[in-house]
Amino acid sequence: MIDNNILAALVVVSIVISLGGVFLITNMSAGRIGMATGTVGMQLDPDTTITLVTSDINFGTVTLGQRDDTTDGIPLPFYIRNDGSVAVDITIGATDLFTSTPNPTINYQFMCGGTTEMVLCPVGSVVTWTNMPIELLPITVVKGLGFGDTADEIEIEIAIGVPTDEPAGNKASTVTLTASEAI
Repeated sequence: MIDNNILAALVVVSIVISLGGVFLITNMSAGRIGMATGTVGMQLDPDTTITLVTSDINFGTVTLGQRDDTTDGIPLPFYIRNDGSVAVDITIGATDLFTSTPNPTINYQFMCGGTTEMVLCPVGSVVTWTNMPIELLPITVVKGLGFGDTADEIEIEIAIGVPTDEPAGNKASTVTLTASEAI
């Protein structure tokens, strides 16, 4: 049989070896385990997408000399939303609406209009009636339309004044609105 002193000594040696092993393992792995940081990056290209929510304006039947516009909501104005990722400038140009008075004319005009009292046209936009330019020489109507959900929509108001010497018939004009990244 083993003496109690020898047994106690073996227990102490076992504890010392166990503690020593734990100490060695943690010290050895301290050099092998570490923490590092990294970064993730990307480039998001500018997107100048606009959506023409209201794309047709129809003044219905009009008479010679009659003037009408979209500011009263009858008919609705062009309603534009910036669906891109940057603020945009929007230009406007159009084909002739009337045969007796080609663009630009006081008989066919535009201006920027706010969507509510809280969302007004951005500073630098055209906010007074302006003669519609020809399609090949557009001018900026909206300057710096934002892309955030609270300020990314705007109206383009249209006014017509039927010339007194305009021949009868259906009249149509193609309006081109072009967005480019605001400077």
